[in-house]
Amino acid sequence: NETVIVQCKENGVKYILQKPLRLTQLYNTITKIKAKTECDVETVEQKTLEYNSISNQKIKVLIVDDNQMNINLASSLVKINLPNAEVFETKMGTEACRLYLKYNPDLVLMDIMLNGPMDGIEIASKIKRTKEIPVIYLTAYSDEATINRAKTTEPFGYLIKPFNSRDLYISVEMAIYKSQVQKHIRVVES
Repeated sequence: NETVIVQCKENGVKYILQKPLRLTQLYNTITKIKAKTECDVETVEQKTLEYNSISNQKIKVLIVDDNQMNINLASSLVKINLPNAEVFETKMGTEACRLYLKYNPDLVLMDIMLNGPMDGIEIASKIKRTKEIPVIYLTAYSDEATINRAKTTEPFGYLIKPFNSRDLYISVEMAIYKSQVQKHIRVVES
């Protein structure tokens, strides 16, 4: 709307965001505003984050669940929504740690209750100590104690089984985006 633009200019408004608002627009605008106080505009322009939907990106996903049917379902949903994804699967926590180190996934989809000496929360905690990789819990447990334990690992999502394809896709999209933004912020601040 022309009137709004004129009024914004008269009132010294430098940035205008219009609906529908994309997260990248919001992020880039905030980055520019923050950077104006720290450095010149040209530097900001060079550092702004370009983000495309993950459906076109080649990402690596590690799926950890002790139930093969759940692994197959999660793997199928990932591959349907993210045709370029490379998926690694395991039923065992110890194997999850090995695959994580070997393949360096972009995302981990983690069941909480696993067979073996470690549960999903313990594995996620180990992963978090070595590298900042987003973890989304896929679990049947929604009790307070489990949720409070899971929160200590700062997960990027927590989906209650059974979940649908759209919920998983949105959680994955947001986790990857948030991870990329956090990495970008660390680069800009360093």
